[in-house]
Amino acid sequence: MAALTGPRDTKARGDVDSGRLDQFGVADATTIYQGAICCLNAAGEVVPGTVSTSLTALGRADNSHPLSTSADQFLVGTRVGMFAYDSGTAGDAITKADRGKVCYIIDDQTVGLTDGGATRSKAGRVYDVDAEGVWVDFVYPMEVGA
Repeated sequence: MAALTGPRDTKARGDVDSGRLDQFGVADATTIYQGAICCLNAAGEVVPGTVSTSLTALGRADNSHPLSTSADQFLVGTRVGMFAYDSGTAGDAITKADRGKVCYIIDDQTVGLTDGGATRSKAGRVYDVDAEGVWVDFVYPMEVGA
């Protein structure tokens, strides 16, 4: 897949609305779309999921924010839980046989099975795979492990 260009209807499993909702400042020159995989960068600001080794996955963006012109100009709500995202392709395709394994961030709506040759940050654990996509269990702030 490619990075988001608008809001995404990212399905949730379980009672996500009673789960934890945090708010963090959005990084400078960044747009966040509702439903995106959100991460903290090294400066502690929210960015959409992308190929990087320095991101900490937070979960799903609860709302969209336009392009920021300065760091922390906007706050974005991020929710921990299980959400369905797209699977990578070829060697990064995730199947039901991968349940329980760590998956990695490819972009703000795609996860892959590998760390891309040590170029990707962890997203969470694969909970399930079905017609909705790969159900990723975001476990922030706990360590995902190997």
